[in-house]
Amino acid sequence: LLASSHSLAELYSVLSTYPSRPRFSPAECRSAIRENIETVATVVPLLVSDYAAVLDDAASRAFSGGIIFDALIARAARMAEADRILTFNPAHFHRVWPEGADRIIAP
Repeated sequence: LLASSHSLAELYSVLSTYPSRPRFSPAECRSAIRENIETVATVVPLLVSDYAAVLDDAASRAFSGGIIFDALIARAARMAEADRILTFNPAHFHRVWPEGADRIIAP
């Protein structure tokens, strides 16, 4: 199991603003990420040069908005030579990583 370092921050953002009752506290969000992701997954770090390459690619392909986050995850998957990306949003991943289309799986 691999996780992009960027995904940890994105997951924290989603969990900490999720409209549950009661809401998840920031401490609960951090704990959940630590216990459910960091202890079982290899976190693939992204460097400034990786972010720059993804931004350059996004700009050259006229991508805008949140697809940039999928592009960062795809970059980490390529770097780690991941067998698969499991996502509920395969269309975005096909756009940002067309050569990896056979690795993009929807559950």
